[in-house]
Amino acid sequence: MEPLRVARLTARHAEGIGALLADPNRGSTWNLSIVIGAEEELHEMPLLEEAGVPVELRPIRRVPAFRNLRAREPFDEDLGDLFGRLAIDWIVLDGYPYVVTETLLARYPQKILALHDADLSRRDAIYSGAHAVRDAILAGENET
Repeated sequence: MEPLRVARLTARHAEGIGALLADPNRGSTWNLSIVIGAEEELHEMPLLEEAGVPVELRPIRRVPAFRNLRAREPFDEDLGDLFGRLAIDWIVLDGYPYVVTETLLARYPQKILALHDADLSRRDAIYSGAHAVRDAILAGENET
């Protein structure tokens, strides 16, 4: 059986990438086929390149009105085309702070895993949602 081909979408930092690269199952049960950095730089790029993992920087903020999901559909369509050419089985969003459009979701139904390092199970959170940090700052909070 061929190893699963995994793509990772991240922003400026690929947290935990060292552990992934050191995983003894890498190459046998799964393979990191590409890492897409959605900002102008990716701090872990040298580590990934040294490990032979292809990296592409695709700065999402270059998309006019990038916060508008409809305006971002061509960006996600291009990602879907790239993942199709690479025969990607799974897409992992880790450290990727952007909402994925329906364009990409429809091409990879139930094949996109979004990792989030916050405890989203808490129902007593004062600030939640896409603007939680902004809301806390505007409320004068010292910590988030």
